[in-house]
Amino acid sequence: MKKFLLPGYLLHDELMRCFLNYIDVDRSILKPDCVIEGLYDCPPYLIWNGGRFTSYITQDPNVIQEIFNIYRTNNVTLYHTFTNLLLTPEMCLDYSCNDFMKNWVLPSDKLIVASKPLEQYLKEHYPQNQLVYSTILQLGDINYINQITEKDICVLDYNHNIEPEFLQQLTHPEHIELMCNEGCISHCPVRHKDFICRSKQQLHIPLTEEELYLCPGNYYTENITFSDVLQNAETLTNERIEELSQMGFQYFKISGRHMPEQILIEVLLYYLIKEDSQLRVREILHDHVFEGHRSLQI
Repeated sequence: MKKFLLPGYLLHDELMRCFLNYIDVDRSILKPDCVIEGLYDCPPYLIWNGGRFTSYITQDPNVIQEIFNIYRTNNVTLYHTFTNLLLTPEMCLDYSCNDFMKNWVLPSDKLIVASKPLEQYLKEHYPQNQLVYSTILQLGDINYINQITEKDICVLDYNHNIEPEFLQQLTHPEHIELMCNEGCISHCPVRHKDFICRSKQQLHIPLTEEELYLCPGNYYTENITFSDVLQNAETLTNERIEELSQMGFQYFKISGRHMPEQILIEVLLYYLIKEDSQLRVREILHDHVFEGHRSLQI
């Protein structure tokens, strides 16, 4: 079974609800042995957030609660990206974040972490929720990965996608999450620094001009498409996902919280929808997202 994680339960809320609704109406359009495991994102006002925020995402807790209720009604698992790299033990006590945990997060939800203080805090105060160790940690110690995946989930750095010897040494592939379509260049030299800058922004720490333009290029722009990213060695093709599934890997994460939705639609179609159904699903999603003619809701 191949379990896919989709981006943007808030950033792409309209698109995701439309997509999930259409699948719910006709599950035969899904590729064999594929399921939607859940969606990942984080309310923008929480300091535990890793900095993935935009001006157009809602900051209204009441609206976010309504969106959550729709997902909950349809048994969609939510993965919360608590991936701020700069959290201190004091920041773990933040009222808004703990209120979110106590009143909004279900025991079945999963918590994506990237800082040691928050990891320890969540284990102590919210042990009912499974942890997911973020890809931005760029973990490479096989013994450590095997240790944490006895219970929790680890999202591998995308560079490991093309390291068969590394993958074969993982003792719990069923608890490993693989990045399908990361747009970064191979072994990006500024990837970790860029995530630190995002964490600073979330905490309202000013960035230098150099930090503002640290990333060598934003992926999935007007000049870079999904077909371009498919040429990257680290990008998982459908054929490669099938091979990895046979090796015991189950979780596959689709990148794209800041991806333009017209490109994200193509990514969803490629990985999840049977070829003979892609045209119809593409028309439905474009019509709903860009024209607003339909009111499909889950």
